[in-house]
Amino acid sequence: MLEKLWPFRLIKKPNKKEKTEGEFRGEFPESSTPVKKDINANLHYFQNVTKNCHDVVIRPFKIGKNPDLSAFLVYIDGMVDKELLNKSIVTPLMLNSQEEKINNFLKDNPYDYIENHLLASASLQDTKQLEKAVFFVHSGSTAIFIDGLDKALIVGTEGYSSRNVEEPVVEPIIRGPREGFTEVLRTNTALIRRKIKSPKLKLEIIKIGSITNTQVALLYIDGLVNSKILEEVKRRIKRIKIDGVLDTNYVAEFIRDNYLTPFPLLHRTEKPDVVAGEMLSGKVAIIVDGSPSALIAPSLFVEYIIGSEDYYMNFVFASFTRWIRYLSLLIAVFLPAVYVAITTYHQEMIPTPLAISIAAAREGVPFPTFFEAVLMGLVFEILREAGTRMPRTIGQAVSIVGTLIIGDAAVSAGLTSPAMVIITALTGLAVFTIPTPELVAALIPIRFFLLILGAVIGLLGVMLATIIIIAYLASLRSFGVPYLSPLAPLSPRDLKDVGIRAPWWMMRMRPRLIGWKKPQRQPYGQKPEPDKK
Repeated sequence: MLEKLWPFRLIKKPNKKEKTEGEFRGEFPESSTPVKKDINANLHYFQNVTKNCHDVVIRPFKIGKNPDLSAFLVYIDGMVDKELLNKSIVTPLMLNSQEEKINNFLKDNPYDYIENHLLASASLQDTKQLEKAVFFVHSGSTAIFIDGLDKALIVGTEGYSSRNVEEPVVEPIIRGPREGFTEVLRTNTALIRRKIKSPKLKLEIIKIGSITNTQVALLYIDGLVNSKILEEVKRRIKRIKIDGVLDTNYVAEFIRDNYLTPFPLLHRTEKPDVVAGEMLSGKVAIIVDGSPSALIAPSLFVEYIIGSEDYYMNFVFASFTRWIRYLSLLIAVFLPAVYVAITTYHQEMIPTPLAISIAAAREGVPFPTFFEAVLMGLVFEILREAGTRMPRTIGQAVSIVGTLIIGDAAVSAGLTSPAMVIITALTGLAVFTIPTPELVAALIPIRFFLLILGAVIGLLGVMLATIIIIAYLASLRSFGVPYLSPLAPLSPRDLKDVGIRAPWWMMRMRPRLIGWKKPQRQPYGQKPEPDKK
């Protein structure tokens, strides 16, 4: 029923001439070069493909005492675990195979014995495509080619250096798990597996990029996820044609519903616990190899104001904190525009003592209030960006000291009034209470839009701009789900996790438009009762 109420706004399906070719998705076509039984042909192929790649190691060797059983292995120096390579491949094939007993087995059926008895590795597979062997080698595996065998043996020897699991910098928290994603795909999926220890957690891999062959992982919980949303996510990702993908934002800009909107339509996070919690609501997670963040689809506007630590503290304090964030959101968006509108067109709304104080402070300022607001807003954004780009040890100090010095100098020089400095400072402080950087970035053009209309036609312009923004937000969709839900359309039962954070024993149901496939999260009647004894 809900699928009929909220149909998907699908991207136009490509016609037959626009079908996505395998090379753009990182797939290997059936007409690729096969592995040949002649080892010299395979060696010549690899030498040509890896020409001028000085980190590619090609190591020919002999297996057993039979001089005719030649082989060679290929790996990339710096991407493999050398100790694992020596123990699982080099030692068994070059040294252990010299023993008389093993050499006798090699004479009868060498290939089967090598694959099932000599190679001591938990990760072993084979391929009959040379292009696929090249891909595995560049992913950190080791490829083994044996004379007379028309397939390559791929041994998992990944051992490249990577960043340790650390606390996310972009999403600092006070309470809750402090683990953050890294740039290694398998590490990120393992962090999620630690949160959800169930076979219902499914993981599918899609390769994107004709050059990078980047792995994109789709994670979801079978039985909870909406199959329509899941299939739509897969279809949008598979239709991506690009030569390389280096971050989740590459994927996000291809699959979002509206590419012109400044508002984020895909929730981006660096925290595995956030991804696990969203998947338990019936959503799909997207992780890109090489990126320390994940995308969650679909996403709602209210989720960008809710912090992950709200669920790890007392619900009363968490609800109070949410109201602080909502108030800060209103201040960050409306305060400059309302101040400009009132001081320019509606001075009668200001109490007389305050109006006299503002007029006295503005005496000698040569610019109108609107120009002051734009100037101070731009200065604040410049200082914030400078503090972000500078080294952490001095970035915050430069932002604070720079704001104080520039604000005091601007007031002393008569370029702005003290009241405008206070308005700009309150706006900046309010912005920092919003936990999602993507929403903070979206508020900048909205703030200036309100500021312009407020300067042109006063509070009427602010009200008109507000109506336009709300109507625009109501028109947005994230994979078919209304962006303003559960506020529009209204879902009373979902409001327990919007304006307030209700206790866990009260949040029995999943979001109505997302987790409708299995709506009940927990049974009724778990309210804690005091001991009657």
